[in-house]
Amino acid sequence: MKNRHSYNIFDILSMMITAGIVLFILFTLLSIIIGGLPYLKEALRSREVWFSIGLSIYTASISTSICVLLAIVMAKLGLVEHTVHCRTEEPENCAQEILKIVKKDYRDKKIALIGYQPSILEALSKDYKIRVLDLNPKNVGQIRYGIEVEHGIDDYKEAVLDWADVVLCTGSTLCNGTIVHYFNIGKEVIFFGITVAGAAKLLGLNRLCPCSG
Repeated sequence: MKNRHSYNIFDILSMMITAGIVLFILFTLLSIIIGGLPYLKEALRSREVWFSIGLSIYTASISTSICVLLAIVMAKLGLVEHTVHCRTEEPENCAQEILKIVKKDYRDKKIALIGYQPSILEALSKDYKIRVLDLNPKNVGQIRYGIEVEHGIDDYKEAVLDWADVVLCTGSTLCNGTIVHYFNIGKEVIFFGITVAGAAKLLGLNRLCPCSG
């Protein structure tokens, strides 16, 4: 049987570098956690806010870097498509394409939109029952296109688990770790965006990103 994949030296080096970076990050995080244990009591007293903010920023940056690097390598290997972010009018066009897909496959379904994406929310809010969740304090509580933006954690159970029929979820949840809340929840979850491209392929997640390159 003929091998379907042919790897050159660049492909092999890319995979080795990616594996090395991932291992380095894991060991770095482990050393930070272990090294910080003696200072936990002090951190909980007077430095808890700065400790949490610093660690969150650090881990989010690392997670984002891994996601991007994974997508780049897998795109180079021809394992994933649509990994280049859309520009100019493409977000609006993408929203219209997503609307077409929703009309075809999810007619009369209640939709939970995870991540405030203006173009997508505007397109879907005209014809569908929709709730939108976000973690950005600047968005939560605001009215966007006639819909109140709800809190991505506080309102998760009521909006996603109890109310929605289908979930349209930003791939950015992969970077902040909340993606685990959308695995095996008893309803269909469709991820969108380029961030989750590589992980979606590896994990077998349903993903759409119609206008990315």
